[in-house]
Amino acid sequence: MVDTQAYPSGKLFTDEAKTPHGRGEAQFLPQDLDETPPGPALGLFLHMVDLSRLPSEDVMAVLRAQQRQVAHYRAGMFEAIAEAASRVSSDTTERGARPNERALDEIAAAVGYTRRETDFELSAALRLRELRGSHRH
Repeated sequence: MVDTQAYPSGKLFTDEAKTPHGRGEAQFLPQDLDETPPGPALGLFLHMVDLSRLPSEDVMAVLRAQQRQVAHYRAGMFEAIAEAASRVSSDTTERGARPNERALDEIAAAVGYTRRETDFELSAALRLRELRGSHRH
């Protein structure tokens, strides 16, 4: 797993060799990047990467890591959508058994979706929450 403590200066592995474009030192990624789970450490690491300084094969590894991170954030968004819909009103933490009647419009306004897009996302979020809940014991 990527250890962000190993990069206190904000720099990744570097080499004295110049990049093909002559823009400073080449960067190399840790060998375990493909096994690094999504989350804050991977997000920070990806934020520090300068793609123009990576060999092509490392750019592909970053692309795979970015996709894992996007999926992680997307799962969090679905959870937030389901949670917002379960609230009795927007000014309480009390949950109802069913989505509140204004949830669709409130979520659409919050994320800038059309009502139709929000309906699709809300349905998916509630279904994922249901599936996730059925796997917890």
